[in-house]
Amino acid sequence: MVGTLIAIAHKDGLLDSFDHPMLDFFRDRDVANLDERKKSITVQSLLDMISGINWKEPLDGRPDSLIEMMRSPDWIKFILDRPMSSAPADAFNYNSGNPHLLSAIITKLSGMSASGYAREKLFGPLGIRDRRLAA
Repeated sequence: MVGTLIAIAHKDGLLDSFDHPMLDFFRDRDVANLDERKKSITVQSLLDMISGINWKEPLDGRPDSLIEMMRSPDWIKFILDRPMSSAPADAFNYNSGNPHLLSAIITKLSGMSASGYAREKLFGPLGIRDRRLAA
């Protein structure tokens, strides 16, 4: 769903490019472990699950990074501060932090929560009143 919302934001002119650097949306934050690899993460990298952010969330094991994020008081900070395990596009790695960052980007671009943006731009036009039924 968050990918669809990003595409809508692009279509509506809120997002200029899928190649837009992710960190541009978080200039108001100090980011730990900042290096050239992290600076090169784009919106598309997040969408494709190739951000390179060090993240352990295997489909067949304990999702350690997801659990740590959920225990963190600031999920965005937790994700942004993670070290890099590779350069973006070097490897696919499922990472629940990527769509969370995309959700935060939608909030910054639209001025409303991602769920509010979804209600206005996606669910409303589709006639979906209860978003729990959209899953």
